[in-house]
Amino acid sequence: MIIENTAKSIATKLKHMNPAETKSIETMTHGLILTMNGAASIASVLLVGLLIGQTSTISVALVSFIILRFFSGGHHLKTAMKCILFSVAIFIAITIITNNLSVNFIFTTSLSIFLLLIFAPSMLGEKTLINKKRYPFMKLASVLIVLSNFYFQSDVIGLTFLVQSILTVHSLKEVKNI
Repeated sequence: MIIENTAKSIATKLKHMNPAETKSIETMTHGLILTMNGAASIASVLLVGLLIGQTSTISVALVSFIILRFFSGGHHLKTAMKCILFSVAIFIAITIITNNLSVNFIFTTSLSIFLLLIFAPSMLGEKTLINKKRYPFMKLASVLIVLSNFYFQSDVIGLTFLVQSILTVHSLKEVKNI
């Protein structure tokens, strides 16, 4: 609730400073929450990477995740704090798994493509200004991004893409609307 309360406070102050030229408090609050949550998640993940000596692995996973998530969408958690904690946990898990277990990038990349062909883009709803007519292009971009791992041949990127692809999975009833 810290991020949400801070965002609402900032939005309220901005609205009072310039009521005629600013969006509604709700709209500004939503935008500020997204920005602050993203920054806090990235900073937390990078800090953990630094603390465990895996900055480069976590950085590769983070960049891969962010790029794919932009185009593919996916589940959102209800609070900023849950999102930050989930993000940190996911990136630590990806780092531990790829450093200690054999991950087959061909399998993870192929499964990611399969999931994205069915579910992407997912759960964008009112969280984006992107017109639904552009969704097929977002699906194509998502698949092309994942296909790039056949060039990079990275277990870290493959597992990261798989995690993000799983986050796009939703009810098959909703797939008909995409």
